[in-house]
Amino acid sequence: MGNITIGIDLAKRIFHIAIMKTGEKTTYHTLKRADVLSFFESLQNKNTIKIGLEACGGCHFWARNLEEMGFCVKMLKPSDVKPYAKAKQKNDKNDALAIAKATLDTELKSVSIKNIQAQDTMLLHKIRDNTIQNRIEKCNRFIALLHEFGYVPTRNSKSISYLKQYIR
Repeated sequence: MGNITIGIDLAKRIFHIAIMKTGEKTTYHTLKRADVLSFFESLQNKNTIKIGLEACGGCHFWARNLEEMGFCVKMLKPSDVKPYAKAKQKNDKNDALAIAKATLDTELKSVSIKNIQAQDTMLLHKIRDNTIQNRIEKCNRFIALLHEFGYVPTRNSKSISYLKQYIR
């Protein structure tokens, strides 16, 4: 058995997998979300199999699980995978094949896999940024409504600072 490279096109429900073995034809599998981990658990010689994932939502979860099983996982940026998608028709099967081909390229830098603590920290930062953006939107909306009634507060007026302390 030669080297095996697997490309996984991640999705919400249905995952497409392309398995490339040296000297053999590429095989394809379509798996439901619940069957993905059991499929990979059933494979033999896990330490000789390279798995490629495209960096997207949920990829860190799958990469962590596959690494725990003993696979060599490589996450790639979508912009690095795109040149390998040479098929005229864009679909999940062709995307999985492009990911597998890009995984074989040793010159491509992989995206580091985040642990749960790093993901938690990133989540908190995103929530904070979103909260600040919502506050700014509310202030601007209220100022626009005041403008409809002929009141145009200046940037440094007391009414703006008064407004900002109550809109949170």
